[in-house]
Amino acid sequence: MLFVICSILPAALLFSGCGDSQDQTAAPAHNQSAAADSNTSSKTAAAGAGSSATGAGDCSVVDGQQAAAALGGTFVGSKEIPNPPANQVHCTLNVKIEGTEKVFVIWQMPAEDYADLKSFEEDPVTDVTGVGDKAFITFHPNEQRYDMAAAKAGKFTVEVTGDDQGQVKQLVSLIISQY
Repeated sequence: MLFVICSILPAALLFSGCGDSQDQTAAPAHNQSAAADSNTSSKTAAAGAGSSATGAGDCSVVDGQQAAAALGGTFVGSKEIPNPPANQVHCTLNVKIEGTEKVFVIWQMPAEDYADLKSFEEDPVTDVTGVGDKAFITFHPNEQRYDMAAAKAGKFTVEVTGDDQGQVKQLVSLIISQY
C-alpha cells in the first residue's frame, strides 16, 4: 500500500490529505491529495522558470522522467493540481524504485512561505545545509513520511514528502538545483 502525505497545517500554508494511491481525488484548498495519472508526462517550470514540455496533468515543478532517473527508478506518472487562491502548485509523482511504486507529494509555493511553513511543524525539525538557501526536514511518525522544504531566495519554496529520507532529499535537491 502506498501512503500519501498526511499532515495538518493551516490552510493558508499547506494543503494535504491522507489515503493510498488507489482512491484519491483533489479537494479544495485544505485536505488535498491526488494519485498520479500514469498516462501523463512531466514538464519543468517552477515559479515561472525552467523549460516545459506538453502533456495534460503534468507536474510543472519537476520533470518526472528526470526525477525518476535521479532516484534510480522508472517514471510511472504525475498529476498537478493548481491551487491559485494560495498561489501554490501541488503535484504527485509516482516512481517505481526496485519494484515498488513510490508516491512523492510536491508543493511549490512563494519563497516567503518558508518561515511560516517551518514554524507550523509539530514534529521535530532538523535544518539541512547545502540545499537551496535554507532547508529543513522532519519525520511524521504517524504517517511514516519525511517532509522536507527548501527555499530559493526571491524565487520559491518547494516541499516534498515521501517514505524514504534519502529519496526525499534527493528530489528536493534536484528541484532546487534547476533554478
